[in-house]
Amino acid sequence: MSLSVMFVDDEKPILNSLRRILHPFSDEWKFTYADSAEGALIALKIIPVDVIVADMCMPGIDGFELLSGISEQYPDMVRVMMTGRIEYDIYRNGREISHYFLWKPIKAEALKAFLLSVSNHDADQIASTMKEHSLD
Repeated sequence: MSLSVMFVDDEKPILNSLRRILHPFSDEWKFTYADSAEGALIALKIIPVDVIVADMCMPGIDGFELLSGISEQYPDMVRVMMTGRIEYDIYRNGREISHYFLWKPIKAEALKAFLLSVSNHDADQIASTMKEHSLD
């Protein structure tokens, strides 16, 4: 399955690192990068996306707000929260709007394995898996 993934992070070095890591897969998967939630929302109107990976802490609209809005507008889109803050409260609050969490710094091999796993499942399977693996 061809996968279309959008990464949203206000830190340009992070986006540049993701571009470099994922470049070898650009023939197989389509990647889009946005440096703000506002930019992502504009891009989503014209670019079909299967998976969105959003940084939690961004100025303006943060990752929670972005993914919450996307869950309503694009319910079939796989939503992934990306953060460097490893706190249970972040997970607990974000799991209602996120199918997965990626923890920064993201290792290249882990990111590739994650995307390969996502490309082999559909959004319904991912959503049900998320509910089965909650920490409550």
